[in-house]
Amino acid sequence: MIVKQLNKDFWINTFLPFSAAMAAAGTLIPLFIISATIGGDVSDIGMLSALSSCVGLPLAFVWGKLTDDTGKRKIFILIMFISGFGILFGYFLAINLTWLIVLSVLSGLLLGAGDTAKNMYIFDTYPPTEWEEKIAKYQQRTGIGACAGLIFGGLFQIFFITINFAIFFLVCSILCGISAVLGYFFIKDIRIDRIRQKVERVPIINLDLPFYSSLYTPRKVVSYESQVKDAPTKSQITSTLILFFLASFALYLASNFTFTPLPAFITQELLIAPSFIFWIFLGYYIVSVVGYTFTGTWIDKMGNRNVLFIGLLIRIVVYGVFAIFSILTLAFTGSFALVILLLIFSGISYSLMNVALQNTLPRLIQKNLGEILAIYSIIVGISAIIGSFFSGFIAETLGYLWVFLFSLIFAGIALAIYYKAIKKKNA
Repeated sequence: MIVKQLNKDFWINTFLPFSAAMAAAGTLIPLFIISATIGGDVSDIGMLSALSSCVGLPLAFVWGKLTDDTGKRKIFILIMFISGFGILFGYFLAINLTWLIVLSVLSGLLLGAGDTAKNMYIFDTYPPTEWEEKIAKYQQRTGIGACAGLIFGGLFQIFFITINFAIFFLVCSILCGISAVLGYFFIKDIRIDRIRQKVERVPIINLDLPFYSSLYTPRKVVSYESQVKDAPTKSQITSTLILFFLASFALYLASNFTFTPLPAFITQELLIAPSFIFWIFLGYYIVSVVGYTFTGTWIDKMGNRNVLFIGLLIRIVVYGVFAIFSILTLAFTGSFALVILLLIFSGISYSLMNVALQNTLPRLIQKNLGEILAIYSIIVGISAIIGSFFSGFIAETLGYLWVFLFSLIFAGIALAIYYKAIKKKNA
């Protein structure tokens, strides 16, 4: 009875502890790999990240198809939470690189279970007119969790002069367990029998038009397509979707090239102590959270495309400044301030791009949303494999300047392809 009286959006809060654990642990894991306990290097950071993504690729489509076929969302979200608990507990016990390889494989196998399900839960629970608002709200809440995790990590290091990795990972594991318990009680699968009907979504390719799909309206709404002037053909929709995927691949490739080795760049090249890492990345997450508060409003006023372009242009500038930064010699204060500033702008760009992209994809497709979201996850995963692996290799062999230059190039390619896709829509 108490659960029913809670706010309809309360389920989003179940992700807070999980997000805190993932943000804190994710920032610490690269440092753990190159610590004396494990004895790895920067290339090992890239290798382990790529391994996890590689294992997770085949599973992404499976998780998406299962989400579609079963009509269930809750069970897959719980699998993600429980897996986080077990994997981080494994890091608590880890003693060598082989152990981390096993944990990276398990991460790829299980942590992607809830990715499609959480998006589908939003699309199932709310009408399309509220999607950008709820996506932004979800991202904002998980961003708050990430901020809390980074603050916890920073305070933890203050009280433990020598980083106690084991205890830290144990606490993160417990946070994932808390999310699993909360999710069990507060995430409720809704009845979606009508979703299983063999009806098609309305194929509206204009990303900024209101979208009413067969998920929420009777079959007669399919006739809405005839009301759209110059309704796109099936081939046009497919072509635009392919361009969208290619641009997204380039975008995430650029991101992985920079952010996978970034903690090592900060500690090894800029000689900033590992204890500052949490505080540096905290600015990124705080700004992201703030960004989500106005991203939905911006989309309402300017449309998904313009918000996406603004975010991407900011990110391109950030990569360019990082490239210049990598060849300069600055005092500690200058390096510390510039890194924080760049991550703040990265956080702004991420909040803009993330909501715009997530709000765009379900408006592009006609049916099988879960499977399409899974394909999108696979594309993101492939970019993570390539970006994570080669960024570490390039950083070791050519230096960080080339890492940031490649990010700049791929981000520029992403912008060009997104622009082409939008021009193609109007052709």
